[in-house]
Formats: sequence, C-alpha cells, structure tokens
Amino acid sequence: MIKVQYLSLTNTTESGAPHTHVHEIIAGLRRRGVLVTLFEPPPNTGLMRKLLGFARTQLRMWRNTGNADLIYVRCHPAAVLTALWAKLTGHLMVYELNGPPTQIFVSYKALSWFRPILEPVLYLPLKLAVRIIAVTPQLGRWIRENMGIDRVSVIVNGANTDLFHPDAAGPPGHCGRYALFFGVLAPWQGIDTLLAAARHPSWPRDVRLVIAGEGALRSQLEALGPGDPVTYLGGVPYSQVPGLLAASLCSLIPKNNVGNRGETGWAPLKLFESLAAACPVVVTDIPLLADIVRENQCGIVIPRADPGALASSVAMLASDPAVAKEMGCRGRKAALAEHSWDRKAEQTLTVLREVLEAQTVQDSGTHCH
Repeated sequence: MIKVQYLSLTNTTESGAPHTHVHEIIAGLRRRGVLVTLFEPPPNTGLMRKLLGFARTQLRMWRNTGNADLIYVRCHPAAVLTALWAKLTGHLMVYELNGPPTQIFVSYKALSWFRPILEPVLYLPLKLAVRIIAVTPQLGRWIRENMGIDRVSVIVNGANTDLFHPDAAGPPGHCGRYALFFGVLAPWQGIDTLLAAARHPSWPRDVRLVIAGEGALRSQLEALGPGDPVTYLGGVPYSQVPGLLAASLCSLIPKNNVGNRGETGWAPLKLFESLAAACPVVVTDIPLLADIVRENQCGIVIPRADPGALASSVAMLASDPAVAKEMGCRGRKAALAEHSWDRKAEQTLTVLREVLEAQTVQDSGTHCH
C-alpha cells in the first residue's frame, strides 16, 4: 500500500468554493488503495491568521509524516518550507504546478518590489521535487525549456461528471434563456468584455447574461442599472452551479492573457465542469483552453477582449438550438472519456508509482556499489 502525505495550503478554488480538485483526486486515490492523509489550513481571514495557518499546517504534517512513501504538495509560495524540509529529511516530494510561479506578481502587484528576492524562492520547490505535475502541456514545456527540468508529467484538470451533468436541477427563479459566467470576479476573467458584449448590438435581446461569483469587481456589477441585460447573483453555493450550467444556453469563459499564461496554457475547472454539464462554451483563444474546445467541437473560440465576437457567438447558439445541443453532447462525451476526476486520479497514481519504482531502482544500484 502506498502512503501519501498531501499538502494543500489553498483550500478554495478561484470561485471561492471548496477545493474540489484536492478532495476528488484524494478520493480517487483512496478508491485505488492508496492511504492518503490530507493537511490543509482552516479557512482564515486576515493576513497574519493565514500566515500562521500555513505554518501550523506544515508543522503538523512534518510531525505526522511517519513512514509515508512520499509527499504530494500543491503549489503555493509558503510550501517552500516543506520543500526544504523534504530535502533535508530525505522525503520524496511530488510538486503540482498550476501556473508559472511568477504569476503571483500579477495577482499581487505590490510584491513586484521584492521580485529579485522572491523569485528564486518561488522556483526552489521545482528544483527540489523528484517529479513535477503540470496541469497543461504548455506549462510542462515551459518548465523544461526555462528551467532545464525534465522530471515533468502532465495531468490536465477535470470535473466531477456525476455532480455536473445535463439533467442537474436548476435553481428556482431563472426563467427564460441566459448565458452564464461563474467564477471569481477578477480582471483576468474578462468581466469588462462580458459586460460590453451584453450591451453590443449583436447580443440577442431575449438572452440575459447571468453572472455568479464574488471578487474585486463585485461593486462594478452591483452598480449596473435596470436597463442592462445582466443578472448578478452574487456568490452562489457550489451545489447550485451544476443546475445553473444545465439550464443555461452556454457557458462563457472570456479569460484575458494575464502575465505569461498565454504561453503556458490555461486549464480552468469551469471549462471541464461546463463540458460535463453538456453546456456549449464560448472561450478566448488561449492555449489548452481553446485547444480542447476545437479538438472536441464543443463550443466557439473567439479572439481575446472582443465583445463583438462574444455577442455574435451567443447569438449564433441562441438561434440554432440543435447546433448548441450537439456541441454540448460532444463536450459531455469528452468529459466522460478524458476529463473526469476519477480518470485524473488514475493518472496521478501512475505518476506516484513511477516515482517510487525509480527510487527503488536507484536504491538498489546504490546498495550494489
């Protein structure tokens, strides 16, 4: 039996929901006989409480590692402490990377003043890990080319295909047709593009734009007038998202190219959740995000920051329900075949076994000499 200590210092998704990624992968590993112990901090508000939570969680894991075969760490700036500890104590560490480490300087611009000091620290876990799991092929290539590290495996994100499905019951009070955006209200999500598209002449008059989520741009949505064809729901429970998707005309993912995500790809959970719900998607032309849509013919790819193209895409789907349904069915088929969390857990277990087998071979060679 493989014994894994799993460290996740971020316990919510970009939409503020519980981090289903972590719990879904762990559940899949446990179904396959892996003994997994999860270490994550409690939800905290305030910088000092968060920092203390990060430190206490890692200290608790160090004290309880025992005879674990390896440590699995989801990327986080504070996880450099565990990376150093694993190196010093001889524990094998697998490190999951969801984006370039320097993305933090885009999200928190004030930290750019300290970039010369912080950047080497952010890269350190990648150098110390025995294997890196990248969530996009482009990110894996970026690691190899920019850091000269070949110990990389690619496992793309997924969705719970039992929770997200086309027959999920929609929440009450949403009559008529609507296009849906759900997620954190941040600049890189293309919120301005969404609002401009809803006001564009090409936007269909009988379709509303429904937005669900919390974030920095909430006040901008709350200030909308009654004449705007936009319904802002605020933050909604994660349990309601499958129903919102299933009842929608399409799912909108107009992400902007922030930082260097254009070259390392983007694999948002909402893409796979939308596909699982058989909901056609409209996405911007960003690597992997657009690749999956094109390969599976499950939506429409538009240029970045193009409200007219977004409005026209919604109008096309609204005018041809048969085409929209076909796109949704192809997306559901792709989600079931390649992008379920159970499938991702299977791929993760394959990587863990490869790491342990390589270590066994290395140890055997050392003993022979």
